[in-house]
Amino acid sequence: MSMRVALWGKDMAARARVASRLVDGKLGGRRLIEYGTRISGGIYVSQSERLAITVDGASPEISSLYQRMLGWAKKDGPLEFVEQNIFLNLVCTISGMAIKTDGSNYMQTFEGFIKASDHIMSLDDFIKIQIGDCRVFGLLSGVLAEKLSDDNLILGGVSIDRNSIKGEGGHAWARFEHMFGGVTIIDATNNYVGDEEGGPWVYKRG
Repeated sequence: MSMRVALWGKDMAARARVASRLVDGKLGGRRLIEYGTRISGGIYVSQSERLAITVDGASPEISSLYQRMLGWAKKDGPLEFVEQNIFLNLVCTISGMAIKTDGSNYMQTFEGFIKASDHIMSLDDFIKIQIGDCRVFGLLSGVLAEKLSDDNLILGGVSIDRNSIKGEGGHAWARFEHMFGGVTIIDATNNYVGDEEGGPWVYKRG
């Protein structure tokens, strides 16, 4: 059985591709969403010429999902006493309910139809049409977890991570780094919440 080797250059390649259009490090006034950066207020661009996705954590669609998630969490008691792993699993659950896997290849078809590099769509647009790929799942679960962190309901930092595996393609997901050590992966595409090792993808950075 061959070993799965992950390549971690997708963030760098995406930034290099749009470098000539960055002004003060920003694209259209927004910072790029990369590993280690905040998600809300940013824009996610791909290594190749695909849709560029903007994320605003205070938007009506995201806020509505966040409040629904908090309502579910309250069933386990006062929010300040709900365990972090419960919140992280709820993030994955509600992301999977809000977005469905793009089995009809809508996004690929749309990206080919518009023939415009980095045509901008907001994450809210995908929530409304309820279709997305790993980029959308990762951004939605990431921004929901980020809002929990902002509200001090989970302690740590959230960012979007991505890589590629030879023969399998690329993938993106949300990564939560606990304040007191440790990492939890939120891969809503694969309905996985857990450690960096042992999941359906290669999440652990070398």
